[in-house]
Amino acid sequence: MAIVKQDHATGLLTHLLGELDADTNERALLHRILDTVTPKELIVADRNFRFTHLLLGIAERGSFFVIRHHGHVKCHPSGSRHRVGKTDTGEVWEQRVRAGGRTLRMVVVVLNQPTTGGDTGIRLLTNSSSRQARGTVVAEVYRLRWRLKSTFPEVTRSVQCELNTMGYPRAALLTFSLALCACHALRVVQRALE
Repeated sequence: MAIVKQDHATGLLTHLLGELDADTNERALLHRILDTVTPKELIVADRNFRFTHLLLGIAERGSFFVIRHHGHVKCHPSGSRHRVGKTDTGEVWEQRVRAGGRTLRMVVVVLNQPTTGGDTGIRLLTNSSSRQARGTVVAEVYRLRWRLKSTFPEVTRSVQCELNTMGYPRAALLTFSLALCACHALRVVQRALE
């Protein structure tokens, strides 16, 4: 099991947090994720990283987050919901909420088309102010995180990072790490040619 952190500007994966046990949940690696957070960084993550501990840890390090809301994080409205604009994927609304003892912004994208999972809206939690990033910008930043998901098929296809056997976890992590290095080399050459 591995969690990776990608630099959006370069497309490079800057951190690889590997775990030998493939059944390990992301939650068990929260402390390691927080160790990679630097001040004034923006962390964009999916709802698997929903835990208040992570959200507060990012904020305590002087950084910002845009994380998809999961029902396990209880949010209490502390203001009215208002429309802030539109993106290619739908209408954008926002509202102040209280979660984990903090006031956050919830940005809601009411989708033009439901997701493959049937969701008609996406709720995003952020600790940035509307002066730092409008709700439409928050929604677009979250949408761009799907670029990370396209990296893994590329690594699998281009450099065949998966072993045929599951019997050697250390070898699997080594192979995956080497595949990421090879993928980085390809991206550096592509950027240089651009």
